[in-house]
Amino acid sequence: MSKNAEKIHHSNWMTSYYKNQNLKAFLSLVAEPHPTEPENVLTQFGLTLANTDGEELFQELFLDLDAALSELNDRYDDWKLVEMAKTLSDGDGCSSCAAH
Repeated sequence: MSKNAEKIHHSNWMTSYYKNQNLKAFLSLVAEPHPTEPENVLTQFGLTLANTDGEELFQELFLDLDAALSELNDRYDDWKLVEMAKTLSDGDGCSSCAAH
């Protein structure tokens, strides 16, 4: 059963993730040479599970953003939703970026 009223969606997937005590689940862009057209790049969406040190523990690739979002929300929406743009004071938000 879903705990979060809000989920990760098209507008916030690049700045949001799910978090439990020791792990984070998020989507990222993954690019690699196209397997049959080497002059092109294949872009996929990676559903990634990482520990608090940022070490990747698992990644599943999707060609479609909707499928990746659906899987992310189905698996992890009972974890705490962290929206970095809204989390400016706890060290996990956008204000912790070296660009600021």
